[in-house]
Amino acid sequence: FHHLNNTQRRTMSNRPQPTIVHCWSTPRSCSTALMYSFASHPMTASVNDEPLYGRHLHTAPHISRPYKDELLASQPQHESSEACLDLLTKHSTDPSKPIVFHKHMAKQAPLLSLVAHAASATTASNSTSAPHKDILTKHKHIILLRDPMRVIQSWSAAVAKGSVPTTTLEEIGLADLVSLHSTLSNTGAWGGNNVAVVDSHDLINDAEATLTAIMEKFQLPFDAAMLKWKSGPKKYDGCWASSWYEGVHASTGWSPASKALPSTYAKVDPILLPLYKTCLPLYTLLRSYSIVHPAAKYTDVTQLQEDPRNEKSLYFVGSAGSPGALYPRDLASMVPYDSAVQGGDGVWEGVRIYRNKIFKFERHLKRLFDSAHALNFKNQHTPEEVKDAVFRTLAANNIRDGGHIRLTLTRGIKCTSSMNPKFNVYGTTLIVAAEFKATQGRTTYDNVKGVKLISSSGRRNGPDLVDSKIHHNNLINNIIPKIQANNAGAADALMLGIDGFVSETNACNVFCVRDGVLCTPHADYCLPGITRESVLLIGRELGMEVKEGRFSLVEFMTADEVFTTGTMGELTPVYEIDGRTIADGKGAGPVTKRLQEVYKDCPEREGWSTPIPEFV
Repeated sequence: FHHLNNTQRRTMSNRPQPTIVHCWSTPRSCSTALMYSFASHPMTASVNDEPLYGRHLHTAPHISRPYKDELLASQPQHESSEACLDLLTKHSTDPSKPIVFHKHMAKQAPLLSLVAHAASATTASNSTSAPHKDILTKHKHIILLRDPMRVIQSWSAAVAKGSVPTTTLEEIGLADLVSLHSTLSNTGAWGGNNVAVVDSHDLINDAEATLTAIMEKFQLPFDAAMLKWKSGPKKYDGCWASSWYEGVHASTGWSPASKALPSTYAKVDPILLPLYKTCLPLYTLLRSYSIVHPAAKYTDVTQLQEDPRNEKSLYFVGSAGSPGALYPRDLASMVPYDSAVQGGDGVWEGVRIYRNKIFKFERHLKRLFDSAHALNFKNQHTPEEVKDAVFRTLAANNIRDGGHIRLTLTRGIKCTSSMNPKFNVYGTTLIVAAEFKATQGRTTYDNVKGVKLISSSGRRNGPDLVDSKIHHNNLINNIIPKIQANNAGAADALMLGIDGFVSETNACNVFCVRDGVLCTPHADYCLPGITRESVLLIGRELGMEVKEGRFSLVEFMTADEVFTTGTMGELTPVYEIDGRTIADGKGAGPVTKRLQEVYKDCPEREGWSTPIPEFV
């Protein structure tokens, strides 16, 4: 290499290195089609269809297959771990075709460690280039999944035809894939570019994007040839192809899933439900590592989290009387019969974390339980249980400053689909979602330059409809104005009460300063916020004249200063309402700035915050 000129060196550096790719999949998961994709790549030297299948049957004589004898004869390596290892680690010697692809079933994954262990006896244990170590640390691995219900249904159909004897966890293979995932993670392969978790659903629905993601992960070039292949049997098919490959042999490449509804749908045998209940969490866990993000079609997934620490957040979910549990954000889910899902039937609080303290925690808890009492919740969590769940969640996420908690208490899970609370027999559901969240940023507001508002076409509901003093989850009255604000390029929408006077925004309380008087609407229609309460107190402490009353939209448009208040964004100046500039339109005025300065020190006030226990 040192004797080459610069052009030759660049050419060799840019050339893909010899690469061995292993695909480990659950059955009926498009693994053969993926093998055909790699076989069609112009840089692939060879593909091998389940080279460990013979060894698998050799080590598990209880497994029967109609083609077992033929298979064992076709794979002489099955009798020797060293022979299996030699096959799995044999690189291509053709520089123009550096890729070798091995297709495996998930149930064969345990053989990987057995083969490696047996073969390692003949290799120096301290050799970093040992072939058995290379498989785990240098080879590329695709973990290919499919919805376990579809796998179980498809496999059961094969059982009915007599192709296989029974449907078991071993045959489905998800437990083996989880174990393989753990092995690769412990060897360091998981943190690099050596492992790609792929759901066959993504391959079927967008093969080009998914294949491109796989190749990029492995630092290999995608080629459009991977999308097509010739129909019919292939010379590299295993001898079992006639039993299993009828569908893929009829295909000529990846084609988008049909948008037409199927003419028939598969039933679920109740006998298989325990197997499905075992498989589903394993699939969900692995699916969370997929290289295809579920939101990728709709947004730039790199912008989903303003603070990257939140990507690994843990959330608390639990029913009254149970210990509850912490769930990773991509594994947390709601029961379809929970009241929050069935009818938005729940109450909530947003709470801020400042410098090892939870600000106004007791005040927020009182309002949470006042709201629950107003909605006549039964069998609910105690304040101590809520506090314990909050502290557990903060500790799990190591949040002691710059954080925000969304506390949700729903009426709980129903025994059947209904709006009737009498079917809530399991007690309330508590959800604690804690995140790192700055008071000023993309997901909050700009507290320096300020924000612009529009006036909403809808009205804030009054106590004769749904009293806003119940801090409930049914936020449609707030969401519609927020949509209007989004469409108008505004931060929020200013909402009026039924008589046409300003109430609040869709998300915050609102203040204006007129001739030195600090003004805010009566809490007839708005939620009397905790931050609003603090600002009123601070204003009086500073000697300001404070007035709660009825103020028209025009009075806000012509005010000297306007700002909003809320736990999430604190005090946010408003520079424009419906195109009318507030004062000079340059952000916070002197009164707003003074209130902001005092407010930032409020968490340190005696009795205003709850200390967070030590984390160990």
